[in-house]
Amino acid sequence: MIKAFIRAYAVLVCARDAEEEGLLRFLRDRCDGLRRKNARCHVLIREMEALGERVVAVDSLESLKQTHAREIAKLTALTDAIAESLAGIQDKERHVAKIDLND
Repeated sequence: MIKAFIRAYAVLVCARDAEEEGLLRFLRDRCDGLRRKNARCHVLIREMEALGERVVAVDSLESLKQTHAREIAKLTALTDAIAESLAGIQDKERHVAKIDLND
C-alpha cells in the first residue's frame, strides 16, 4: 500500500515537472523577446539623445525611457520566476530520488 502511494506521488511530481518545464520554455521565450525589444529600444533612445533636444520632442524621449525601464523590470521579474521554477523542479527531483532510494 505504501509503495503504491509512493509511486503515485512520484508520477504526480513528474507530471508537475513537465508542466513547469513548459512554463519555463514559455518564460524563456518571453525573456528572449523582451531582450530583443529592449535592445532595439536602447538603440532608439541613444539615437534620439544624439539628435539633441532641438530635434527630438523631450516628452517622447522621456516616455520611451519610462517604457524601457518597465520592460527591464518585467525581464528581471521573469528571470527571477525562471530561477524559482528551476529551483522547484530540482527540489522535487531530489524528493523523488529520496523516495526511490527508500523504496
